[in-house]
Amino acid sequence: MTVSGECTVGATRDAVFDKLVYSKLRTAMGGNMRWAVSGGGPLGARLGHFFRGINVTILEGYGLTETSAATTVNRPSALRVGSVGQPLPNAAVKVAEDGELLLGGGQIFVGYWNNPGATADVFTEDGWFRTGDMGFLDPGKGEVNSWTYLTRIGDALRLSGFLVNPMEIESYVREHAHVDLCYVVGVEHQGRTTVVAFYTTASGQPLAEEGKTDRKGSIQREGEKSVC
Repeated sequence: MTVSGECTVGATRDAVFDKLVYSKLRTAMGGNMRWAVSGGGPLGARLGHFFRGINVTILEGYGLTETSAATTVNRPSALRVGSVGQPLPNAAVKVAEDGELLLGGGQIFVGYWNNPGATADVFTEDGWFRTGDMGFLDPGKGEVNSWTYLTRIGDALRLSGFLVNPMEIESYVREHAHVDLCYVVGVEHQGRTTVVAFYTTASGQPLAEEGKTDRKGSIQREGEKSVC
C-alpha cells in the first residue's frame, strides 16, 4: 500500500470512529468543548493523546493548596502532552539537589495557621516552597520548555541508590490490553530492593506465560528510564 493509500484508510477510519464514538463523547461533554484543564493528579500521556484524538485538548497543570492551586499549566499555543506545562506569570520552579520540586512566586501561601514549626519545615532558607514532589524540566526539541511531574518523594522507590518512579511503571503496565489494575512496590531481599509489579486482569485470569515474560522485560527497561 502506498503512503497516500495508508493516509486515505487512516482518514476513513478516523471519520467512522468520530461518527460512531467520538461525537457521542463530545456530546456528553456539552457538544462544544474544545479545551479542559486537568490537575490534582497526573493525567498520563496515553489519556491526554486520547482526548486530543476526539478533538478535546486537555491542558494539564500542577500546583498545591499551598500554592493557590496552579503554578504551572500547558497553554494551547505551548502544549506538550504528558507534562504540566510552563510556570504562570510571576511564578518560578526549580529542582533541588535531591530532585524535589521547589516553587516560588506571589501565589505561595505565607504559612500554616498558628503552626510556625510546620511552616518552617516547608520553606528553604532562601524562601522556596518545598513541594514534596519529584519532577524535571524537559527542554524538548526546539519547543518551549515544559515541566514534568513524576511522583511524591515519599512514594518513590530507592533502587541501587536511585529514586524510581512507580507511577510511571504502573501506567506502562496498564497499557497492556488485558491488565485492569497495577500496583508497583519495592521488596527488600538480601539487602537489595527489587521492583515488583502486582496486577489484576480484566478477565480475572493470569496473563499467558509469554506475556509475563515480555512485560517483565518491559518493566525492567521502563524502570531504568524512570531513574532520575
